[in-house]
Amino acid sequence: MVVVLLFGLTLIAVIAAKDFLKGLIAGFFGLLIGVIGTDHIYNAPRATFGFLELYDGVPLVAALIGLFAVSEALVMIEQKLIVAVEGREQAKRSNWSETLEGLRISLQKWWHIVWTAFIGLLIGVVPGAGASIAAFVAYQQSRLWSKHPELYGTGIPEGVIAPESANNGVTSGTLVPMMALGVPGGTTSAVMMIVLQYHGMVMGPQLFTTNPGLAYGVFVSMAVAYVFMIFTILPLARYMSRIVLIETTYLVPIIILVTIVAAFSERQYLFDMGLALVFGVIGYIAHKTNYHVTAMLIGIILGPLFERYLVRALRISEGDLMVLFSSPLGNTLWGLLVLSLVLPFWRTWRQNKALAAEQFGEES
Repeated sequence: MVVVLLFGLTLIAVIAAKDFLKGLIAGFFGLLIGVIGTDHIYNAPRATFGFLELYDGVPLVAALIGLFAVSEALVMIEQKLIVAVEGREQAKRSNWSETLEGLRISLQKWWHIVWTAFIGLLIGVVPGAGASIAAFVAYQQSRLWSKHPELYGTGIPEGVIAPESANNGVTSGTLVPMMALGVPGGTTSAVMMIVLQYHGMVMGPQLFTTNPGLAYGVFVSMAVAYVFMIFTILPLARYMSRIVLIETTYLVPIIILVTIVAAFSERQYLFDMGLALVFGVIGYIAHKTNYHVTAMLIGIILGPLFERYLVRALRISEGDLMVLFSSPLGNTLWGLLVLSLVLPFWRTWRQNKALAAEQFGEES
């Protein structure tokens, strides 16, 4: 888990490559927010400012909604419409050809969908990793192996495909520890396990021998659901895109209202609604000053998890750091992590060398 989480944390460095200093500042700020709450050994409160609601740490849903949804809404309200005039005209003229073009791109990038979905599947098998880590790791790996990494963040298809494929893949992966071990791998599997146990099902290896129809039926039903989604959601894409034609005067209040209610729904604390607004202001300031809210969110999500698993590993080994290198699978992941960090510098060095050779040739 330590090395898997480090894969996600290296995304901060990837994002910071565009603006190294501001990216790192945002990432470390997120890490500082992430350690708010009680520590994992002595349960001593850290930076909670007396709020009992923060003893379990900063709620991720409130932070996510504030940094991305509320802050974007505050940015949107500065203009009348979300898109420019050309975009408006294109949205009005939208037809089935755009939908088919998106489908064509997906079919053309089928291998990209497959291997990033497998990243999500493998991370989903690890209990507690979750969709957020899978999406970040898949995006980082997709950008790392891309021939055009500088285009990530501008709407390049691979940058959209990678996290979404991993996000879908992790849902199926979380069912493996849930059904085989009785340990939910994520929120979705936890809810599913509660429902199945309510109906008298006992999770574990015996489930596949005593009730194989139910065990394998879950996987089949998910496959069928994905097929039905193609025929139900895909045709609606062109109509959903018309939301950009609504003026921000009406759209922004609706977005803020819905997202604030979503922040309340996770823990049902009014405190979380206020916290989402606070993070919305922080995200708005970050947008206006060109700091990376994504790097900030990565620090908030992965920082506490990294601390928890690192402390757990060190307590098991009585302080011996070599426990992190005691597993063949872990050592393989360490090697891939080192490769992920070295490859961008090697690629930059080769590009600079080729550019210098080209300039030298022209001067000659």
